[in-house]
Amino acid sequence: MSLENVKVGDPLIRYCHPFKTVVKVERITATQIICGSSKYNKKTGFIIGGSAWSRAHVCVPRDGEAEAVIEAEEIYKMRRNIENMASSKSISNEKIRAMHAILMENPNEP
Repeated sequence: MSLENVKVGDPLIRYCHPFKTVVKVERITATQIICGSSKYNKKTGFIIGGSAWSRAHVCVPRDGEAEAVIEAEEIYKMRRNIENMASSKSISNEKIRAMHAILMENPNEP
């Protein structure tokens, strides 16, 4: 699917090396796609008004890609929280999920 066919509310993948995030289309003009405070060229997908060195751009997600990116973001945030709390460096994703769930059951406990 090309960016010419996106609609308001559609998810897009924002690539800004080395990160990928999911953004939602909030507004569309004849030449731009607006997602939050960022504007992207409707033909190329590249950010408008960014640094000359910026290669940030958006693409239509492939099947399951948006969900995978969202899950990766969640795991990254959970890992950071747990590593900061427990100073752990190599914990499997399953253990991170289990630990996060336990910690969130009683977030005010010492």
